[in-house]
Amino acid sequence: MMGFFGLVIHSEQTRLKDLNVFAANLFDVPMLIAFYGLAIYYRKKIAYHIRFMVLTIVPFIDPAGARIPPFPGLQVMIVLMIGMVIYERFNNKIYKPYLIGLGIFVVNLGIVAYIVLFNKTLLESIWGIFFSV
Repeated sequence: MMGFFGLVIHSEQTRLKDLNVFAANLFDVPMLIAFYGLAIYYRKKIAYHIRFMVLTIVPFIDPAGARIPPFPGLQVMIVLMIGMVIYERFNNKIYKPYLIGLGIFVVNLGIVAYIVLFNKTLLESIWGIFFSV
């Protein structure tokens, strides 16, 4: 699956360099890897495994919704993740995987926002690592 993402991203970026789309990929792909990796790590703790697998859906919300302009992808992802924490917490279920996921989301968002807003040269350098000829 990760190879497919790589091929699609590489095809799009080499055809038309778009740093905003690349930054969105820098946001979504690490989250998918983190959530899937945690699901595999907790494969023997079924309750955690299930919740981390549910979180693997989150990185697909923004790309899917981007086809419906104006789609508030980040807001939808945040509301969804907070909603899952609240629902599980107040129904006496296991909510810690969703808290971990929310933490990963916020840290990743902070890193990507810093790179996009304050360090365009780093973003250009990262793009060059992946797509320079």
